[in-house]
Amino acid sequence: MDSAEQAARQAAGEAKVRALLIDRVDRLAVLPPKGVTIGRWEEAKTEISQRLWRMSERGLSALAEFVEDNPAGDDKNRWPVAKIILDEARRIEPPGDDAPPSALMCKIFTSQLGRDALEGGWAAELMERVTTDRRWPSEYAVRGIKESAAESKRRLQFIEEAKVRGDDLTPQQAGWLSKRSKFLAKAELAAGAKAEVPA
Repeated sequence: MDSAEQAARQAAGEAKVRALLIDRVDRLAVLPPKGVTIGRWEEAKTEISQRLWRMSERGLSALAEFVEDNPAGDDKNRWPVAKIILDEARRIEPPGDDAPPSALMCKIFTSQLGRDALEGGWAAELMERVTTDRRWPSEYAVRGIKESAAESKRRLQFIEEAKVRGDDLTPQQAGWLSKRSKFLAKAELAAGAKAEVPA
């Protein structure tokens, strides 16, 4: 897909978010979150549209229902803050394995931490953790990631030895290898590519 086609798809997706989520809730005369100016909230709504453009119509309708059923503020007449909306969107439609690296992923894998992970053979495990937690890993988490990577290395060695013997991979082994390869490829993409706005 070329960049013009990608841009057209994203523009159509953002328009869908506006129609099925933002405009629908705005028609109820819902106010911005407390403490957020109208101007800043308009910027936030644009960002929400950019982040959610890949969501399906069914997912957006479910998200709109969530916002309508969970108004914020003392008078229950305000939008929830953007983070609550985005978190609920991820719960309704978790990003797929083929989703591009998020800004956080790119930040991590272009940092020293990410470079160390790629050079040290634990990038796949780091990407798996970041995909799940969606936050910068603590030093304690990094130690756990490295331990998990050491176990992965032993598992890879066992699988390689089985291949040499001519043994067929079990479905579990094949699935694990495929999943780990996808995490590693995404880590390499995040290390070398500019992040797209995540779904």
